[in-house]
Amino acid sequence: MEPERATTSLAVRLGAAAAVAWLAVWWVSAQDWIQYPFALEWQEAAMYEHASRVAQGLPIYQRPSVDFTAFPYPPLFHWLGAVSVGDGGGRLSDLRSVSALSLLVVLACLAVAGRRRAGWAAGLMGAGLFVAADGWTGTWTLIARVDSLSLGLTAASILVGTSACSLAGRPGWGAAAGLLGAGAVLAKQTALGPLVGLVVGLSLRRESRAAGLGAAGVAALVLGSAFVGLERSTDGWFGFHVVSVLAGSPLHASAAANFLPDLLLAWAPLLVLAWVASRAPRGALASMHPAEWCSLLALMAVAWAGRAHEGGYRNTLLPAALALAWMAGPAVARAATVRPRAAATLALLLFPWLILSHPAGALPGGAEQARLSALAQRVGAMEGPTWQPHGAVDPRAPGGIHAMAIADLLKSREQVDAQALFDDLSAALEERRFASIVLGVELSDWASLEALTRNYRVAERLDGGEPGSGGALVPPTGAPMGPRLLLVPR
Repeated sequence: MEPERATTSLAVRLGAAAAVAWLAVWWVSAQDWIQYPFALEWQEAAMYEHASRVAQGLPIYQRPSVDFTAFPYPPLFHWLGAVSVGDGGGRLSDLRSVSALSLLVVLACLAVAGRRRAGWAAGLMGAGLFVAADGWTGTWTLIARVDSLSLGLTAASILVGTSACSLAGRPGWGAAAGLLGAGAVLAKQTALGPLVGLVVGLSLRRESRAAGLGAAGVAALVLGSAFVGLERSTDGWFGFHVVSVLAGSPLHASAAANFLPDLLLAWAPLLVLAWVASRAPRGALASMHPAEWCSLLALMAVAWAGRAHEGGYRNTLLPAALALAWMAGPAVARAATVRPRAAATLALLLFPWLILSHPAGALPGGAEQARLSALAQRVGAMEGPTWQPHGAVDPRAPGGIHAMAIADLLKSREQVDAQALFDDLSAALEERRFASIVLGVELSDWASLEALTRNYRVAERLDGGEPGSGGALVPPTGAPMGPRLLLVPR
């Protein structure tokens, strides 16, 4: 697909210049995020524990227990994380490197996708806009979680699946797109949406149908083999954790309703550009193949579905940010053929509007980091096991069952296993198995766990705050849950 010569417009050049400047500023600050020694999000330490268990040859998907219960994610991130952190001596920054490299893949795919339809400058604009949306998506791209890996593989799958070779119906290229899409699903289940969208879009036209069949066949083979193999090797616990536990997740009505207004506010300049671009002649830019627009629509649908479910944080908006950034450069280029001055103004407005309307998170200062370091040493020196359900202060230390795993199981349809776990946890607390407990919430928030309040008391507030306050040691993104209370047996 040859880029249009209209991409040399002033609007595209200005947008590309703003993108390059923002990318440079962002990459410098990104190094501090990657190297930050403590958790950037309350589940990061547990993600490190998953990777560490793989590196040590320990199982992930097993019967829920007080010592460890898996998060409801497929294993690809844990496998790659195990290679990154090794079986000892690793750091959170090693695990974050998987996300950082995946993010670079996303940016490269956006640049190439934009170049296909509107030139390299438009591609750079799309890449810069995705990074500018970091605050809108919760400052999530560089943390040790599955999202960036899944998104990087999804972007690569769409890029390969919408290449000239795939659109010409070459099955090998379709197979490659299907393999990448299957990898994305093995990182996070929601990637199945854009993979299906790509296959459907390729199948809508006769000339690309063979590539669609190749993508579907390879993806089905890889995912089917992986599921069967993991089910057999885990005695069925893989499907329990990654499918059954999530099956009953309830909807969050307000988040579902606010998805569209949130998107309209943050991306207003781009949406105006898209409206202007729609008034351009048909020949102004190469038209989109159904494989491309089906994939992008599926990304938007996945973002809404993730945001609409209970517990869906802003990271669920990442697929929508990918879809919108994918179209940004070509939209500016096409709008410039109709309204050059308006397109130039809006192209420059895109970045500050998005950045200022949803600022990215900020790292804790030196004082907070010093307190966390001292607390990590103190907790590590305690005699006996310490349960840290809201994330281990020292990410390399096992924290026991995570509060998020408990919450996911309790709200699922698997109530028999949920009750069994609740009973085991209550028994452990009655036995006072833990020498200490570090909570990230007020004790009253866990009043339903009567064995906890009956057998443990608050020895100290760790965050220096007041009861009911947000606390001072919360991570910079995600749920505001950091070390708050130290509990000891009564």
